[in-house]
Amino acid sequence: MDATGVLRSVDEAAARVGVAVQAAQAAGVPDFVVNARTDVLLTENGTVEEAIERGKAFLKAGATTVFVWGGPSGRGVSSTEITRLVDALGGMVNVKMNLREGFLGVKEIRALGVARISVGPELWRTAIRAFTERAEQVLAM
Repeated sequence: MDATGVLRSVDEAAARVGVAVQAAQAAGVPDFVVNARTDVLLTENGTVEEAIERGKAFLKAGATTVFVWGGPSGRGVSSTEITRLVDALGGMVNVKMNLREGFLGVKEIRALGVARISVGPELWRTAIRAFTERAEQVLAM
C-alpha cells in the first residue's frame, strides 16, 4: 500500500522490488534480502489468488520471500491459505505469526513449508508492557 492506504498495482509494486534489488546489486551488497510485503488480504475483497499473483511478480522481480499478512484485525492467514501460497510460490513465503491462543504456532507453520515466520512488534510490545509495569512500581516506592 502507498502512504494513502491505496494498494499499488501489481506492476508498480513489482517494479519497486526490482529497483531495490538492482540498487543492492549496484552497491555490491552481498546476500541482500527483499521480503516483499503484499497487503492484498487487508483490502475488503482481497483474495489469496491476488496474493499469489503479486507474490509471483515480486519473486520474478528479485524478491527473496513474499510476506503475506492477514492484517491488524487478527484475521491471520489460515493453514489452507498458507498451503496454497507455499505451493504457488515455491515455499518462498513469510507469514506473521499471531501470538494469541487459537492461532497457528511455530511448529504448525513450519510444517506448512514457509521460508520465514515473523512476529512483528508483539515481542517488543510485551517487553515494553513489562518495563512500564516495573517502572511504575519503582516510581511508587
